[in-house]
Amino acid sequence: MNEPITKIAITCFISIALLISLVWQLTVQFTHYDAMYRSQLNRHSNYLIAHRLRITSEELTKMARLYVLTGDQHYKEIYEDIVKFREGGKILSSSQNERQLYWGRLLKIIPKREIGNGENADSENYEYFNDSDLDPEGKHLLLRSLELSAQLTIVERKAMDVVSKTMDYGQLVTDIPQEQYNGSIYPLVGPEYLEAKQAVMHPINNFNELLNTKTLTDIIYCKKKVEETNKWVGILATLNLISLLTTVIFVYRLYRSKKEPQLD
Repeated sequence: MNEPITKIAITCFISIALLISLVWQLTVQFTHYDAMYRSQLNRHSNYLIAHRLRITSEELTKMARLYVLTGDQHYKEIYEDIVKFREGGKILSSSQNERQLYWGRLLKIIPKREIGNGENADSENYEYFNDSDLDPEGKHLLLRSLELSAQLTIVERKAMDVVSKTMDYGQLVTDIPQEQYNGSIYPLVGPEYLEAKQAVMHPINNFNELLNTKTLTDIIYCKKKVEETNKWVGILATLNLISLLTTVIFVYRLYRSKKEPQLD
């Protein structure tokens, strides 16, 4: 009589242990993919902060598509911030009115393509922001602008100051030889300027790589893995809870049966 009961109890406990192990493994996997997904998003946002001065309509459209593909509010905020910048909205705090006016005027003009020689471009190389360039999904995403500005690092703020003081946007975003970055072009030359230049120039050189198909595929893959793993964690956790309750009920009934008087 006791032998079958012992086998059932052992089987129940082993099944619970296996389910707990599976839940643990899937939770670790979920954490891994979620970290990868967040890392990709952070890479995009960090580069976009430095890029929003020169982002093209095509790249802005990619941001709208990213928001639609991933459903992540992070992209929506970046998209809204860029559009606010380009529309000359109130993008800085009220204590920075002079720079706010400058940004509002400057960011109406967006380069259509790289200016490879660092010279002043003619009007054919520029376009004014046109809402019709955006995907229909993106046209209504025009809400916030201040938050990402507040997240700029000290170096990025220095870079923004450099752009404001030089009044030479086309030169700054162009990867021209180092020897051309001397006092005749820029009023700020020295360690502080070079640090700021690096903060602006380095992301520009890597921006297209970050928005290529592989990167987007990686983000979408990680997003799907997070959702898939999360689903299985939920299913197994439910099964684990059912098994645990079944075992508790079984042990309780076994305990009660042993306490009841046995009839001869």
